[in-house]
Amino acid sequence: MPIETAVPIRAADRQEFYDLDFEMMRHALEIHSEYGGVLEEAIYKNELTLRCNAVGLNMEREVLVRVRHGGFTKDYRIDLLMKRGVIVEGKTAERIVPAHRGQTANYLMLADIRFGSLINFQGPSAKREFVTALQDLEERRRFEVSTARWPRDEQHAKLHDIAIAFARDIGLSLDAPLYRSAFTFLLGGIAMNPAKVPIYSANVVLGVFAELSGPRGEGGVKL
Repeated sequence: MPIETAVPIRAADRQEFYDLDFEMMRHALEIHSEYGGVLEEAIYKNELTLRCNAVGLNMEREVLVRVRHGGFTKDYRIDLLMKRGVIVEGKTAERIVPAHRGQTANYLMLADIRFGSLINFQGPSAKREFVTALQDLEERRRFEVSTARWPRDEQHAKLHDIAIAFARDIGLSLDAPLYRSAFTFLLGGIAMNPAKVPIYSANVVLGVFAELSGPRGEGGVKL
């Protein structure tokens, strides 16, 4: 399987999701009422896990999801997984921003789940947003390729083949760093010895910076 999970994950339907979310959010609000909104993120998530498990909601923490393609692997960890069918992402932030929603949607797509919750514990009250993954794995594997403006050299041809194979296996729409990491690895970048680039101030070497993109020849960076 191109996407592996440490535990079996199923997709809760809409009604089950709302029922489970309602119960979970009741506990989240109680925790915020008792502890306030100034603690560290992990404390809220640990306490929410304890309370949900005490009433049979089966909440699991830091559930591993691994993307695998060829020799490339990348690990993600889902904040909270309830009844192995509902993903809950917890934050302590000034406000929920698009990056938080994107991260939650990314976990939903990795787990092939449609519905999830994003909770922010900071502030005068715990606030929750619903997040929906608009595409499942099979939908993310359906795409068209245009090469009209694609360069014709050998390296670009190799990148083209790698990108198509990866997208057909893993699908599109996941977070951009995943694709950058995968393509770099599959093109041989990570396997190459890091290029050691000296950093100069006038004629004095301040230190050496090791790049992961492969050798770039002689030279250095001057400040």
